Amino acid sequence: MIKEIRIQNFKGIEDLWLDFSQLNVLIGANSAGKSTIIQAIDLLMSSVHRDIPEYLDDRGWKVEDIKSQISKNRKLAFDTLLSFDIAGDVKYILWSIEFVLTQKDNSVVLASEQFSIVSNSKIIPSLRKLLDAQSTYPESILIYGYNRGYLIFADGSNNEPSVKYRFKSLNISSSILKVFHPSTVNVHREYVDAFQDFFHNSQSLETLSTDRLRRSSRGQTKGIGTRGERLAAFVKQMNDEQKARFMRNLRQYMPSITSLDTVVKGKPGWIELILNEKYGENNIRVKTSHISDGFLRIIAFVSLMELESKPGLIVFDEIEDGINPHIASEIVKLISSYGEKCKRQLILTTHSSLMLDEFDPSNIVYVYRDSRGGIRAKHVYLTDNIKSMLDYMNPGEIWINSSEQELLGSDDED
Repeated sequence: MIKEIRIQNFKGIEDLWLDFSQLNVLIGANSAGKSTIIQAIDLLMSSVHRDIPEYLDDRGWKVEDIKSQISKNRKLAFDTLLSFDIAGDVKYILWSIEFVLTQKDNSVVLASEQFSIVSNSKIIPSLRKLLDAQSTYPESILIYGYNRGYLIFADGSNNEPSVKYRFKSLNISSSILKVFHPSTVNVHREYVDAFQDFFHNSQSLETLSTDRLRRSSRGQTKGIGTRGERLAAFVKQMNDEQKARFMRNLRQYMPSITSLDTVVKGKPGWIELILNEKYGENNIRVKTSHISDGFLRIIAFVSLMELESKPGLIVFDEIEDGINPHIASEIVKLISSYGEKCKRQLILTTHSSLMLDEFDPSNIVYVYRDSRGGIRAKHVYLTDNIKSMLDYMNPGEIWINSSEQELLGSDDED
């Protein structure tokens, strides 16, 4: 999972440091930058297996839409400290990647990348300390790196990196791992495999759309799609045990449901969902196009419980959207249970004070703008003044009854 991350020069972010746990909740005012943070993380995740320009095209964005709004720096950079369970032991990886953005020709080019095993010790320094002493950290092992035309990998003889490729010009717009297969790495291959598996099993549902959830779909799928467009196909391929569990979970939120059928629509192979309800003697059949937005999102959330239990990161934006506030706490429990069951790290945003009450205060991150308009973030519920308020108020109550200055305290530059 991602333990710590540094993001530089993405939209309203100039230089942002964040530490994460298994479950993370971003809160803050409108336009504070919550969505920007998860968009930056989504772009980073995507770089492992696709080109950044392709990612931008999918969103209808251009380079000018992601370049820094605070500085003139053209380098988009990420430093990430990750932890993985490898052969029963927790191992740490430091991954740094930097792209050059050129607005004139709408190009994104990989400038440098470095992938290192951080340490085998039980005490791991912070990301800041690792970056400050990266070249001298005694237990770090460089697995691969790219910089200024040189691509190097650790060889199998003495764990020392050696130059494998030298390029006069290399125009890559993704991570090196998209272009060069991990088999190129001769040592510590298990670290690269765990890293790639994590990002391939990760998904952003930031653009989850009820319009897409209503669409028919076909074929085999590993999930519901980034916008929910694969929901029908995903439900269709569930086995009997999964479907029974899926229906039990759905009935917690709508007891009148008798089944959620998948039927062929139009061309063979294309599937749509049909909701069946029973009220007394009346049986009601509801097409996907007539299911409410809120319940469609609940169906999507419940379906995630049937994903394979593999480490990965899932990102949600505004989980309360369209959800009845009376079941807000149950949705939080569902999503939390999903993270534990499926071994997924979760990063989500919410504007709901009711939902916020259901989260551990240590997992809540307050996002705000500094005096220059830059996006910053702080674990405000871990500060002494806010922690003392938790003795008699819930997190949501504190949020709605405190000004930003009160939440941040005297030092808003932490």
